Amino acid sequence: MPPGRLSEPFHGTDGPLKVGDTRFRHPLSLAFVKAAQETGIAYNDDFNGAAQHGVGFYHTTIFDGRRGSTAATYLADVLDQPNLRVLTGCRVTRVRFDGRRACGVEWRSGSGATGAAAARSDLVLAAGALSTPKLLMLSGI
Repeated sequence: MPPGRLSEPFHGTDGPLKVGDTRFRHPLSLAFVKAAQETGIAYNDDFNGAAQHGVGFYHTTIFDGRRGSTAATYLADVLDQPNLRVLTGCRVTRVRFDGRRACGVEWRSGSGATGAAAARSDLVLAAGALSTPKLLMLSGI
């Protein structure tokens, strides 16, 4: 991230996941941005800042030539915790409720096996912008 933007209130400076500008910009991407600007769409050099409208390039989580991820940055350090179980290749199919409180999830693996997981305290649902509302609807919300 350019030094001037590090002091902005929208960007942290001390977290483990490094966010910055892309070093390579494909010629077609440059042409797309230029064409959008020629139609009157304002250039935005920071979609993580005060304004999210416009055309520009998104920041990436690439540091030293390697893609950063939540798994590598946060999850790797806590995988051995006794209260954490990670299932890969599975998709949550429904959120379970006890009254109005979410208490677990039902899931299906890529091979078709099904299962359920219960939450002892909090349940965090982070299935993305499209899948989260779909999952809530499938769960009766």
